[in-house]
Amino acid sequence: MNPCDPREFAMLLKTIKKDLPFFSKRFVSMKSDHGKFPKNMKEHSANLTEKFLDHNSDVMDEIEHRQKAKIFNIPNASCLSTASQVVVNPYRFAGCTPISEVSSATSGTNDQAENDQVIWNQMTSSVGVGECFDQVALKRGTSGTGGTYRQGVYDESGGSPNVLLAETAQLSMPATSTYTYQSLTETDTTTAVLWQAFMQSSTTPKVLRQQTAGGALEFRNSFTYGGSLPSPAASTSSGNPFVTKIGHS
Repeated sequence: MNPCDPREFAMLLKTIKKDLPFFSKRFVSMKSDHGKFPKNMKEHSANLTEKFLDHNSDVMDEIEHRQKAKIFNIPNASCLSTASQVVVNPYRFAGCTPISEVSSATSGTNDQAENDQVIWNQMTSSVGVGECFDQVALKRGTSGTGGTYRQGVYDESGGSPNVLLAETAQLSMPATSTYTYQSLTETDTTTAVLWQAFMQSSTTPKVLRQQTAGGALEFRNSFTYGGSLPSPAASTSSGNPFVTKIGHS
């Protein structure tokens, strides 16, 4: 490894991220060569993580030291190869390949999204599995003001939205008839087709919706506004999509 090349450390962090098991309240994953799926995934995940870090502590120390010393920000800096003296940011996903922006629809007329429903919109184009996104957008109509909303991104299973991958906080509804992008935690895709979802607090503001046949699908289901989006999704009825996007800044 060239200690002066930040790209090599970015590749290392990407390898670390893919090698370690992942555990959250909603999702568990691990490489097949880690053995059989254990009964206690949380405990198994912690044991594998500790074992990996024990074997790679010097490398991790080097990465942390480089970040603190800001060596990569100094032109022509002399980089040392010892862990004690020589980091890309260890708090971001390294080596991420941004998705090409995808849309559920590109045009539409004013329509009303009820405040007792979640609206899921299927993206018309596929993405690369393992690529990442960090923003989402919807397009407001020309009528109505006020209210708040929340957006999120789901993976797909069996042609329907499935697991919530990322979501925004509660936001003020845009005041103008345009795309309004909102930031998400940078997240890797797990399926080739993504679904964007939103719910809103008021029936007054309107979001553009594709009224003609064709394009992707829009699914919806009753849901009390206020908390996080549901995971897994619970879609029931279908129709034409609202105008939304998923992308990377």
